[in-house]
Amino acid sequence: DSMKIKTSKVSLSSIPQLSSWLWQAWKGHRLQALLNTLIGALVVLSDLAFVWATKQAIDIATKVNTSVQLPVAIGLLIGIILLQVSLGVASRWVRAVLGVKAQNHMRRRVFCGLLACRWRDLRDYHTGNLLNRVERDVSDVITFLTESVPLLANTCMKFVGAFVFLFIMDSKLACLILLLIPFFLVCSKLYVRKMRRLTRDIRDTESQVQATIQESLQHSLVVKTLEQTGNMVGKLNRLQERLHREVLGKTRYAVASSTIMNVGFATGYLVTFVWGVFSLQADIITYGTLIAFIQLVGQIQDPVRTLSRFVPVLITAFTATERLMELDRIPREEQKPPVRFPVGDAGLRLDHVTFSYLPTTRKILHDFSYDFPPGSITAVLGETGSGKTTLIRLILALLEPTEGEVALYSSRGGVAEKVSPATRCCFSYVPQGNTLLSGTI
Repeated sequence: DSMKIKTSKVSLSSIPQLSSWLWQAWKGHRLQALLNTLIGALVVLSDLAFVWATKQAIDIATKVNTSVQLPVAIGLLIGIILLQVSLGVASRWVRAVLGVKAQNHMRRRVFCGLLACRWRDLRDYHTGNLLNRVERDVSDVITFLTESVPLLANTCMKFVGAFVFLFIMDSKLACLILLLIPFFLVCSKLYVRKMRRLTRDIRDTESQVQATIQESLQHSLVVKTLEQTGNMVGKLNRLQERLHREVLGKTRYAVASSTIMNVGFATGYLVTFVWGVFSLQADIITYGTLIAFIQLVGQIQDPVRTLSRFVPVLITAFTATERLMELDRIPREEQKPPVRFPVGDAGLRLDHVTFSYLPTTRKILHDFSYDFPPGSITAVLGETGSGKTTLIRLILALLEPTEGEVALYSSRGGVAEKVSPATRCCFSYVPQGNTLLSGTI
């Protein structure tokens, strides 16, 4: 009963709560986000510079522009390409060095928080579920904060820069392309609501799959001796089939949405090409300008495409954030300095202790009082279910009495100390099962 499964079926938190939690989690990781943003801004500027340099090179080659030599224009293009390659290398290094550090920091914080949780409340979550959150959800949140948010800023910068560039060259074409944007925004709004629910269902099922595998491997002896191998395999198969159906449904919906968007993008390219060809035929623009039109419309539509891809990223990040916020809401044990008693001078007194695991279940202990004097040796005997293990858990402050009090006292007098996590240092505990942690002796 120590490995129960708790799935996340609570209502989704509001956007302000999620945003506030993410803002707090962003502290300590803003350097990476800033570096990614700066590198992205340089990439945007180099892309626009490449469009301008391409136009100049073509105009020079077609004798429209004779103010600059063609080798100079080609050299400029080569320089811009080398800059873009260098920025790509810098981006990968920032991601490798600071990205792993950020994930380790948040994973350690979540791990420490789980170890500080009250034992009874933590038991409501399967260890496989917790592991999925510590690994997968932390990774999703950090990637969102340090990479996706800077990407969003750079995407908006790229959109504005390309639009202004195109507007300077041909304001009517720029405005015509801009009129297609509301269509994508409407599609995105419809896309968000559905994808958020589908992502949540998939993540919960993934947790259950991981929990089943971990539970079966951890208790393989019990599974074998009770001949439950077939049942566990069947359970895993059913969960995997459900996960397959959920992923298939999400993929089907995503494909339909992306198809609609691709039709819109193709329309934008077609409009730009037709507009440019007729303008070229009428000698309104040069061939280099036509190439620039096609490149710029791509740089206007690429941010819209990126924003459409950002929607599932945002959904995944918010889903992961909510699952981590749920862990933060698990009650913590009281943290205070250890309370130590002299060796051999501590007594333990239970005063009218009553305890039941749930209000609706039977009382394991009822109005139980006992005094364990300092220096005494006591054997606690009883049949299964009589409360021996519960008594140990109460003494170790893993559980709190429903009524009554458990306290340590000294034979020398003084005020008794109610048992708590701070008094756990006074006890030596050899558990019933054989537990080994990885590592050397």
